[in-house]
Amino acid sequence: MSIRGKTDLEIRKDKTNARLAHKSDLKVVSGGCGVSYIIEEKDGPAPEYLQLIKEPAKGEDSSVRGIIAIVNNLTRQETLRQELKSISVTDELSGLYNPACFRERAQRIRDEDYPLGVISADCDDLKLVNDRFGHAMGDEYLRMTSTLLKTVLPPNARIFRMGGDEFLALPPTRIRSALRACWRSFRAGRRSFPSTAAASAYPQAAA
Repeated sequence: MSIRGKTDLEIRKDKTNARLAHKSDLKVVSGGCGVSYIIEEKDGPAPEYLQLIKEPAKGEDSSVRGIIAIVNNLTRQETLRQELKSISVTDELSGLYNPACFRERAQRIRDEDYPLGVISADCDDLKLVNDRFGHAMGDEYLRMTSTLLKTVLPPNARIFRMGGDEFLALPPTRIRSALRACWRSFRAGRRSFPSTAAASAYPQAAA
């Protein structure tokens, strides 16, 4: 779609986004260089993703007289990209983050992220459950453990299923007293469920 003689403030419903884009347009005019970027429009039941390609319109004297823009609706492609991204970092059985996501997160840890709290847990007697009642029941045991972790840990804690019956959680705080409180809450919540767990804060132990 090509629109002439219009600014972002005139054609876009999301005025906050439009004002930011308008400032970017002013830079295109002043610098004489084109830009391409994707924005998220949230005016509606579902977000839309639009790619804007903008080039300066120059006169015979090479001065910038305006901007020529092309808008491409990339909602389908961007939604698919996000779904594929979610699949790549999610454990299918539990719905928690998977080991690949944990490795990616670990690589992005910086000095200012310390102290870093870590809670590890595993299901007691998973093999016994599988052998006696079947793997379908064992899978349900793992899903129940996942639900327990999401219930007793803060909503924004990052919880990973590391494989088999092993789980790991990163509490969303770097304050040692809060890490200890998070651990106490987790320990109290798991009393009604057969599991083994431990907690640490790096560089020093928190529990």
